[in-house]
Amino acid sequence: LQFRSVKQTFQRSILILHATCCPWCCGTPMSTTFPPKQRNCSNGFELGKWWWMPICMLIYVPLVMVRKIEVFAVTHLFGDIMIIITVVVICVYASIDVADDGVQMSGIKPVGSLWADAIGFSVYTYEGIGVILPIREVTACKENYYFLLCVTVSLIAAFYIFFGEYTLIAWGSTECFDEPLITACLPEKNVVTYIVKILFSFNLFFSYPLVIHPANLVVESWFFSAWPKSRKRQMCKNLSRTTIVALSCVVALAVYQYLDRFLSITGALTCIPVAFIIPAALHYKACAETPCQRYTDLIILVLSTITLLYCTTMAILTFNSE
Repeated sequence: LQFRSVKQTFQRSILILHATCCPWCCGTPMSTTFPPKQRNCSNGFELGKWWWMPICMLIYVPLVMVRKIEVFAVTHLFGDIMIIITVVVICVYASIDVADDGVQMSGIKPVGSLWADAIGFSVYTYEGIGVILPIREVTACKENYYFLLCVTVSLIAAFYIFFGEYTLIAWGSTECFDEPLITACLPEKNVVTYIVKILFSFNLFFSYPLVIHPANLVVESWFFSAWPKSRKRQMCKNLSRTTIVALSCVVALAVYQYLDRFLSITGALTCIPVAFIIPAALHYKACAETPCQRYTDLIILVLSTITLLYCTTMAILTFNSE
């Protein structure tokens, strides 16, 4: 009964986690292409944000109908390349702006009013924690796995810190730095900027079916697991997937100006349990043998719960603040 309860809680967390990532995949292409506070339509017209609803539906609904998710494996390489190119382009333009305008940190305080949002947002980096042990099981040299894991995680953490601090040095006091996406700080009406934003948006289009796939599996296991295979079952699954796409598009369009704060709330509510609370609880019940191990698990449980409650509360209270 305990295992079943934990399993159900874990499934719910995974469902919410992946479902709330999907508004990011829907809203980021729109915010990337048309930053909310930087659109200049003096020589044209402004496309209302709700026009993106049918556009996103036309793009994402056919993609989520693909049952064999392996067909999107080839897009991983394209996604990795686009992430590297985008990061390099941002760092290059940040370096150019630092060389031309100097350090832009005069208006930055040591701790801002929205600092708790960073915790909920950053904890998304732990969403892949569930694959660490399965990957170890298929690793050829298991003896070096822990060392390589520590090195990899340390390098990723160092890069995240460097990237955030460097862009803060370059654009911290500028208006574009208040936008949800750092791509808003790239030069406007620039060919390189247009190319990077469009290609990065294509990367997110193919990321959507990969992100939503676990959520679809959980929902379909709840409603259709006992149904016999039939045309009716297939059509109901298609309707379920279409509904999830529509809901994620609505959420994205409703909060896309505050995507960072929205994700900080969902990150605190879903990633903290998946990454810290549930693993510590399972270890405490099944694996902890010494008092040191049990106390360590309890400390993680208490601190994680406090962090979850505090970050969620602060993110909600400051959601509409400028």
